[in-house]
Amino acid sequence: DDVYDHPATPFVCQFLGETNCLPVDIHGGQAFYHNYPIYHAAQLNQAGSGSLYVRPQDLKLDAPSSGGLSGIVEAVRRHGALRRVEVSVAGVGRRLELDLASQVPPSIGEHVGLKVARAVVFAA
Repeated sequence: DDVYDHPATPFVCQFLGETNCLPVDIHGGQAFYHNYPIYHAAQLNQAGSGSLYVRPQDLKLDAPSSGGLSGIVEAVRRHGALRRVEVSVAGVGRRLELDLASQVPPSIGEHVGLKVARAVVFAA
């Protein structure tokens, strides 16, 4: 559990489960994506460029906004008891994936916001 929750390297993080990776800038304990704060954690004591790794279950739907983390729903499919939603976000090389438990999934083509509930950040 400790290695899964607190991986020491990006390789370990990706090896132990599915992840989404976002390029971020780190300042003052926050991770910024395109100058918008998307994640705050006390352990972010470094500054500069980095990568934020967030698992599909730790990425949540939010109201769409003009800034921050948002995109267009590209696909929705069953993933066991969950719905796997794929969202294309400008500046990210691949679609971000998130899992929804019991809520009604968004429609393909819908503009959605995304909120990072828990993540791991590594300096570049």
